[in-house]
Amino acid sequence: MKIYTSLASIPDLAALPKGERSDIWNQCLWTKFKRPIAWLGLLCLAIFLMLGWLIDRLLGINQIGIIIGAFVGGMISYQFLVRAALPEIRLILKARVSAVSK
Repeated sequence: MKIYTSLASIPDLAALPKGERSDIWNQCLWTKFKRPIAWLGLLCLAIFLMLGWLIDRLLGINQIGIIIGAFVGGMISYQFLVRAALPEIRLILKARVSAVSK
């Protein structure tokens, strides 16, 4: 399983300049949330944040659990969001290629 850490690590966007990658990602921002997998990613983020908060409370440590929970939950959430966005990213890229070739 491929782990995506940035927009540059998404194979479909890797060859594009940074600004263009961001434009395409922002273009399909809301369409990602039409797929249940994106909402599952946000649920994972919320669960890990709550687990981090619970660890903070139980162990008496100050915010380290929340920071770790946010990092892990954010990384997992990002994986779900990328997978939800991939079909839309491919459609956008295909439309751009066909527009350029006309």
